[in-house]
Amino acid sequence: MRDFFVSKVNRARKDKLGKRFLSLVMALVLMLSLLPLDASAKSADAAQTFCGLEEHEHSSDCYAKVLVCGQEEREGHTHTADCYTETKTLICGQEESEGHTHSDDCYAEQEVLVCQEDHEHTADCYEKTKELVCGKEESEGHTHSDDCWKTESVLSCGLEETEGHKHKKDCYEKQLVCGKEEHVHSLICYSDPTADVETKEEIDKSARIYVTGNWARDLIAVAYTQWGYRESEKNYTVYNGVKKGYTRYGAWASSPYADWNTLFVSFCFYYAHITGDIMPQALDAQDWLNAVKAAGKFARPEDHAPQRGDLAFFCSAEDAQKPQEQKTAIRVGIVLSGSASSVSVIEGGKAVESHGYELADKTILGFAVMPQNPNYVAPTYVEEIPATCTTDGVKAHYVTADGKYNFEDADCFYRLSDKAMVIPAAHSFGEVSYTWAEDHSTLTAKRVCAACGEAEEETVEATAKVTKKATAEEKGETTYTSKKFQNKAFEAQSITVDDIPVLVPEETVEPTVEPTVEPTVEPTVEPTVEPTVEPTVEPTVEPTVEPTVEPTVEPTVEPTVEPTVEPTVEPTVEPTVEPTVEPTVEPTVEPTVEPTV
Repeated sequence: MRDFFVSKVNRARKDKLGKRFLSLVMALVLMLSLLPLDASAKSADAAQTFCGLEEHEHSSDCYAKVLVCGQEEREGHTHTADCYTETKTLICGQEESEGHTHSDDCYAEQEVLVCQEDHEHTADCYEKTKELVCGKEESEGHTHSDDCWKTESVLSCGLEETEGHKHKKDCYEKQLVCGKEEHVHSLICYSDPTADVETKEEIDKSARIYVTGNWARDLIAVAYTQWGYRESEKNYTVYNGVKKGYTRYGAWASSPYADWNTLFVSFCFYYAHITGDIMPQALDAQDWLNAVKAAGKFARPEDHAPQRGDLAFFCSAEDAQKPQEQKTAIRVGIVLSGSASSVSVIEGGKAVESHGYELADKTILGFAVMPQNPNYVAPTYVEEIPATCTTDGVKAHYVTADGKYNFEDADCFYRLSDKAMVIPAAHSFGEVSYTWAEDHSTLTAKRVCAACGEAEEETVEATAKVTKKATAEEKGETTYTSKKFQNKAFEAQSITVDDIPVLVPEETVEPTVEPTVEPTVEPTVEPTVEPTVEPTVEPTVEPTVEPTVEPTVEPTVEPTVEPTVEPTVEPTVEPTVEPTVEPTVEPTVEPTVEPTV
């Protein structure tokens, strides 16, 4: 069938209608790429061109003034008498000699037999002759005279007589000397002729389906394999300033840059094994529509609710308002679904995609009704075999008539592998229960199968972190977090517990501390008090201390500690005496106290 389409392409080169279809292909051959570089080309990678030419515009530096007159500049020359030398040429044709006249000495006498008879020759039979033997010609002699010579003047200066030559403006011509071709990159220069090109094997693989014999289904199945395919944006030709990208559908039909809407549908027919005797086919949308009408398979939108697998023919928006007989089909799509009021088709444009239309749309010319295959055998439905806790099950599926393949759906669009058909055996576990140990050091997860009662249980350790400290009024809190379970059905858990006791306040010191202070205070106070008793201490004494002095204090330090002693007083007194010195070290001690401290 592919040969059928290729032959159609070749025939279209001579066909009037085909010329409309192949106009873009011819544009590729002509390479009409002398277009200015537009914004879309500049947006491409400016450094990546594929024309093989360097961008170059001739400037004044590319030209040079070249001498073209073919003459050398010279002063010129006119012959004078000095340019000639007089020469004489002998013209008499004779050699100069003394002359010669033959004498008897110049001859030798001989007898020559002159008779012709056979007898004894006598003197009468002989005749005497003379033979010239001197070797000279007889002449008068010759001495060259002036008449024997021709006198000529011969040019001997070695120069040609010329007017001379001085190079003028006309002797020069401005010529290109840069050696480069002038070229400005245009849109076609950025087309990569190798981009997105597919081999026949790759194209075949892209459209591979299981052919069921249900023509409508098989046609749509092939179309679905092409869903989302886009014409190349990197590999294209340019026609009238418009990019026409490479497509596998054009390559399949030997016209890689042709408009491919109709070629896409033809491509789907080819790989669905739908031949021309089942549904007429053509390369041009209008030709295809005419063939469908001639075969009696055409239906108007108002007379037919489109069914999947039908073909929808469209005209342009400009033709939509014309009478039906004046409209021209320019596009073809494959019907995916339809109703009495609308239709959904899959078609090619810039990409293979689906579009929805109302049947009242004036651009819809009508439909080619796909017949049903009388020999088609539908797949057999096999019900699901449920899985148990220990035995795999089998999904519900459809088996093809030849028993080779299994599909998820009756249309055999979604094939199921043997692995995909299996419903794995599995328990029907209920919700997972989690149980913490009393001290929260471990967590146990458990779930039970509702069908067979089998249980899964796992215990993991937990970590603890104080997240709230205890106070005198509130307990503290600890957050316990379990480690991960090996069973993926179980999830790590956290719990926060207020298990830190409230803080207990410290008790106040009883007066019974008194006896323990006595022996230790006396010896340690002595060295530290002396310097502080000096009159210089008085200015630093806080005035608020005075009212606390007991009037009964004697000059000697009493060993008894008053009840106001703070319980924090350690047995050894620190060397620094704070302003709140106990009554035994008052700043008002008289100077006589010093010796008794």
